[in-house]
Amino acid sequence: MGTADLQFVGDADDASLTGAGKNAQVLCNYPTFEGPTVIRLQLNSVNRDVNISLEVSNNKVVVVAGSNAGETYTSRTFEGTGVTSFDAGQGVQIDTPVVETTPAESNPGTVGVITEVTGSIDCGDQTTGTSTVVFSGDTLEGAIDGGLSPFRVECTTDNLRDTLNLAGTMSVGGKIAFFLTIFEYFRQNDQLAFDASGTITLYESFEDPVGVAHQYVYTASDAIVLFENNAHVSGDLVEQSPASGTPNTIHIEGDVTCGSHVTF
Repeated sequence: MGTADLQFVGDADDASLTGAGKNAQVLCNYPTFEGPTVIRLQLNSVNRDVNISLEVSNNKVVVVAGSNAGETYTSRTFEGTGVTSFDAGQGVQIDTPVVETTPAESNPGTVGVITEVTGSIDCGDQTTGTSTVVFSGDTLEGAIDGGLSPFRVECTTDNLRDTLNLAGTMSVGGKIAFFLTIFEYFRQNDQLAFDASGTITLYESFEDPVGVAHQYVYTASDAIVLFENNAHVSGDLVEQSPASGTPNTIHIEGDVTCGSHVTF
């Protein structure tokens, strides 16, 4: 797992976000629409009502301080360029003032101001993992046929399920699409091969990774064959709530291996 040691400075008139970040979740080698990978980070601030997320590339850090969720979600965005020793699979050093770049359509609410970010992020033993997964089918935007590049595979385990997240980009109808494919293998009595079921959910986005355009789902007992650190997946994913009224279908087939593994 990765670690982060980051300090935030808030505006002199509002120091509610000044202090060390905590409980960091580090995602290294994370794919982007532009092709290369970045480091993504989510952590808690000293203000219990505000969570902070970062996206770090070789020349920029984007910081989003957000509060609440859903229709009540408020946020402010800040950017800086003081990034050194960047390696999307190893880590990065950050020492930069940041300026506000909150989009006009965002609701800043009462979220405070961040003026500076310093510290380091270490990717630990994370890798990209491996994937031979191929997607095929016809969609509203065009035909799909191929795998993701770049991509990242992360796996988590708790007492109810094993989850494999395959994230990456590919061309769909001449546009770059971001795919987040979640493979969940549910267990009863901690037995992987008894009374188990699998679900595959695909979120497809264009231009904005969090702006989901389409969701596809496949649920069946044979959707996922799980091994110790990898899985074989196969099935037809059906579009949910299609705008056209007629759902499209995407076939998924291949193998994934964890690049990092978290056990809860």
